[in-house]
Amino acid sequence: MTKARIPAGEELALIRGCLAIEERSPSGLVWLVSIPSIGIEPGDAAFTTKDRGGYYCGVLARIRLLAHRVVFFLHNSYWPGGPIDHIDGCRNNNAPDNLREVTHAVNNANVRAKGYSATGRGTFKAEVWKGGKRYRKNFPDELSARKWYLKMKDKLYPELAGQWQWIANEEDAAA
Repeated sequence: MTKARIPAGEELALIRGCLAIEERSPSGLVWLVSIPSIGIEPGDAAFTTKDRGGYYCGVLARIRLLAHRVVFFLHNSYWPGGPIDHIDGCRNNNAPDNLREVTHAVNNANVRAKGYSATGRGTFKAEVWKGGKRYRKNFPDELSARKWYLKMKDKLYPELAGQWQWIANEEDAAA
């Protein structure tokens, strides 16, 4: 995985001067400036294109930026050095209170997951990973597997206790 480029001081100043947080914009950002050559007026929604990963993104002064990182920067007054987690698991929700800087391990732990699967032998297997170590246990029913999964996630990742995103059924997995 490549480390995200941190914009230089003059680039950060340009971001501050050209973009603002606006909850009514799909990406959470609007333009503060006019760019007549491409039909942009102040107040227009900014960074409304989505990348292959489903994140809003855009270009400013030939720099490709992810909208959630820009929102985090404008709200917190510093550029994040690590991953930014969407607390509710929704990549479209760039509200400042839905974004937090986390480690890669925590970001990976907070993926939407059911946390267990059928073994094919009438039992359910639940597993959690932390620091390259797998914690796994079999259960006679789904509810017991789910409860253990959540308990272990809270124990291994106390900074996110009780905030886990999960998939209730297979239809949710496709979402």
